[in-house]
Amino acid sequence: ATANAVISGGMALGFMIGSLISATLLSPWLGSWRHVLFLYGGIAVLMSVPWALTRASPHEKASVARASGGGSIREAISHVARLRNVWVLGIALLGVGGGVQGLLGYLPLYLRGIEWSSSRADTALASFHAISLLAVFPLAWLSDHIGSRRKLLAATTLMLACGIGLLSVVDGVLIWVGVLMAGAVRDGYMAVFMTAMTEMDGIGAAYTGTAIGLAMTLSRIGGLIAPPLGNSLTIIGPRAPFVLWLGMALLGLAALGFLRRSETTPMSA
Repeated sequence: ATANAVISGGMALGFMIGSLISATLLSPWLGSWRHVLFLYGGIAVLMSVPWALTRASPHEKASVARASGGGSIREAISHVARLRNVWVLGIALLGVGGGVQGLLGYLPLYLRGIEWSSSRADTALASFHAISLLAVFPLAWLSDHIGSRRKLLAATTLMLACGIGLLSVVDGVLIWVGVLMAGAVRDGYMAVFMTAMTEMDGIGAAYTGTAIGLAMTLSRIGGLIAPPLGNSLTIIGPRAPFVLWLGMALLGLAALGFLRRSETTPMSA
């Protein structure tokens, strides 16, 4: 899980920097959000150039050659789609990912709506990612040592749900508590999730990419529907969207109860 924690930590760092500088610094400087998006797109293209020019090591080439024995894309999808735990984890990620996606988009607007300054609202969002960055490696280490990915996924999902739920009922300084509770487990959850997928029986090197792709597709469905559904609830009250996203996180928690323990020892021990 430590290797996946490095990836998740890098994402958390990028999220944190982006939330700190995008609205308050880059958008006024560049003139519009569209120009900010163009800037980030250009940075992504530039970052891909060294990756494209990097040569694979002999060990990596051998690993790719072994993994290529999985057959065609159609065969890989057919194989992965028959694995119950892939769907269960995908639904869990749909709930968790949707809840987080809705929360992150709405939180700064909500905070400005209750008369927080723009800089303070952006700092709250950056704090979400900062604590996630700090916690991702301890959570990954813990998952390697307690012998159960499933238990840690359940614990982190519960903490995320508590943080989102807290935001639906509290004011003042307690808002920071809810933000930090939800943020502390976000990227740690993803690191453990990716590791759990690779360790699942029936996956192996040949089907890891396909399995993760299926789970991430389900996650994107959650990320697609959660923000508009939550935002539509603002007619009830500004806190109502948090209740929906709390429900999605609880869906992710409930889904973990349907994992078949016999399919993967590290995840179910």
